[in-house]
Formats: sequence, structure tokens, C-alpha cells
Amino acid sequence: MGLPLYFGVEDPEAVFIGWGSTYGVIKEAIEKLVKEGYKIGYLHFSDIYPLPQKFLDNFKNKELYTIEENYEGQFATLIRKEACINVKRGLVKYNGMLFFVDEIVKGVKEIMG
Repeated sequence: MGLPLYFGVEDPEAVFIGWGSTYGVIKEAIEKLVKEGYKIGYLHFSDIYPLPQKFLDNFKNKELYTIEENYEGQFATLIRKEACINVKRGLVKYNGMLFFVDEIVKGVKEIMG
């Protein structure tokens, strides 16, 4: 099991979490937002179970949001249940299409205010 990859600023205000095939599109969106001055980060999981509890503990005091391609935010639920860390269902897309960079940028901006 590999640890999640982290991209973004050193001390983020919020961290967005994705897994699997969402890697490239989320990374590109987060990099774009960081260049615009947003103090955010991105955790990408290749392996989602078992969750790396000690690693996730480093982020438990941050605002955490998932970006998921399903209706119910299942990964956010898994992290809350298994790691006892408050992570919110941030952006979801469930129409069978992949996320686009602009959709993620817009959604993150709405979340960040």
C-alpha cells in the first residue's frame, strides 16, 4: 500500500482529496488555483483501503473535501467512518462523464468563498 501523494502549498487552508483516475484533472485544477493564490492542497490516493491512519492524522485539523465521481460521496464517508476524520463531500459528479478542469476550479472557488 502506497501513501497518498500531496500537492499544493505547505500550510493549506483546505485540502481536496481524490482517488484513482481523477488524479490528473484534479492536480491540474489545484495547480491552477495555487497559482491564483489559493492556499490549498490535494491528496491523491492510489490505494483507498486500508486507509493510512497515521498519515491522515497530519491533516485532521484542516478543512477536508473530497472530489468524487459518484453521487453519495462514498470516499468521504469511508474516511469519516474508518479514520474518524471530518471530511466533507466537496464536489461530486455522477452523470457518467469525467470531471473537467474548469468544473473543479469553479467548484473549489465556490467552496473557498
